[in-house]
Amino acid sequence: IVAEGISIEGVTPYLFDNYTGTYTEIPQTGSVDYSYSVDAGITSSIANDRFSVVFFQSTLSTGSFDLDSVKLYPNPTNIGKFYL
Repeated sequence: IVAEGISIEGVTPYLFDNYTGTYTEIPQTGSVDYSYSVDAGITSSIANDRFSVVFFQSTLSTGSFDLDSVKLYPNPTNIGKFYL
């Protein structure tokens, strides 16, 4: 299978193989070759819904967050804005 990404923005697409449970990232612009095999004796390896394209959004996060380290100024404000 050749999966090709064409100007995909905001999400990361993956080719998902339901039989092996493998996710293969499809580049934002470009293509990826995915090799696979089938076994006629295993129904899930020849299923018509074996492959799908799924999308994951990248989110920013932190493992821990110390709220005491956050500074807010000016406090109080009368200029209609504040800084963290």
